[in-house]
Amino acid sequence: MFVKDFFEAINKAAGIVHDVEGMKLAPPQKTATPYGGRLSWRLPGGNLLVVHLKDKVKVSKKKRWSMVMYMYYLLGYRILGQCEQRMKSLMKLIEDSPDKRNYRRHFDQNEDLHVYYKDILGPRLLLEAENTFILSVDGDVDFGPDAVRMLTDRMKKDKRVGAVSSRIHPIGSGPLIWYQKMEYAMCYWLQKTTEHSLGCVLCAPGCFA
Repeated sequence: MFVKDFFEAINKAAGIVHDVEGMKLAPPQKTATPYGGRLSWRLPGGNLLVVHLKDKVKVSKKKRWSMVMYMYYLLGYRILGQCEQRMKSLMKLIEDSPDKRNYRRHFDQNEDLHVYYKDILGPRLLLEAENTFILSVDGDVDFGPDAVRMLTDRMKKDKRVGAVSSRIHPIGSGPLIWYQKMEYAMCYWLQKTTEHSLGCVLCAPGCFA
């Protein structure tokens, strides 16, 4: 039911954007995936709209697992999936390392492995990997292009940074809004800043990150 409603909504939205009443987009490309399915539309402006449909039998329910699915799709499938054979060679190299239980430390200390890993991806995939970002937002968050640019600039500044969160705040007035502002100040601005200072952010807020 949701997918059928979405089909109707996307046609209506396209008609509003292009000021064409009764506009109908071309049928999307349907692709079966390990997590369910994928629908891809080519919009009139040339942009590509991709909708991922999660099968709860294949991937656990709840939004956290959906985030894991998106990360695996973008980083594991789209990028590393293009060099699967070379990745297998890297895994074998790690398995044959002197202490495979501590292969991460061995990986960090062995410059040759770093070079080998970059060779696996190659310049094109390495550039794509370093410029692939996932923006997580809540449905009621309002933001502009500059806000997104600030997040990506922060991540590009230091390649060791894995996630960046912004400081959002409720708008409006009244006792409920006052309470929300206090909650945001404590949970996001103070708690997350403290975790960052201690060197371990337990969870990046998903409202705008």
